[in-house]
Amino acid sequence: MMLLLTAAHREAEAARWLGHVRAGRLSAVARSLGAGDLGVDTRAGPNGNTGLHEACAAGCFEVAAFLIGRGAKLDAANDWGSTPLHMAVGSGHLALVRLLIERGACLDRADSRLGSPLHYASAHNQPEAAILLASAGADLEARCRCRCGPAADTPLAVACSRGHCRVAEVLLAFGAAPPRPMSTGQAPLAAWTAATAAGQRPEQLTALARRAVWRRLRQLGPTAARQTANWLPCRLRDFLCLGLPAWPWPE
Repeated sequence: MMLLLTAAHREAEAARWLGHVRAGRLSAVARSLGAGDLGVDTRAGPNGNTGLHEACAAGCFEVAAFLIGRGAKLDAANDWGSTPLHMAVGSGHLALVRLLIERGACLDRADSRLGSPLHYASAHNQPEAAILLASAGADLEARCRCRCGPAADTPLAVACSRGHCRVAEVLLAFGAAPPRPMSTGQAPLAAWTAATAAGQRPEQLTALARRAVWRRLRQLGPTAARQTANWLPCRLRDFLCLGLPAWPWPE
């Protein structure tokens, strides 16, 4: 009975501590750790988050920096396999994304929900976070771990299938491979193009992204470039190749 009460007490204390973390109460967080009842990587809640997970999800920069200074694990995984970097990227807290990258957080750790942090940037429409990750060397061709097999979706495919044009532009500009068949056999930009044609998403690829596609296709050579271009929907292919001279294509 005493053991059950002790376990329940610790769980309640951990839940209160995570509440302080989410609210950004730095002094309360520090007091709880100083009392010695809780560790800096204590996990609690329905998803098994640590304090650093919660701070990154809530955008509490000072608390996150304090926990990192106290030795919190940058790549601690919750029950889904998500790290604090996944949380910061998905929530769009760029200062925390930058902090975690600078401190050496793993850029390509995949969880069982969406995949790598770059997949989170694509799924949650976070182009600035995608820039930070790509600039730091994140894998542009990482595959979603939640979709097993060689045809699992890349960050570019995820961005395009959800109509997140700005993220797609960033990935193309950083050299992501041109569109290929998704795990369903569908061209990854098909859903995006259909939505644009229906007037649901007025955004279009910028000239920067268009030039990035040209450069990438040129690197593939004429035959491979034509095969890749065949996966593009006609409307988007016409847009990309608008005014494009005969091979070789210009830089």
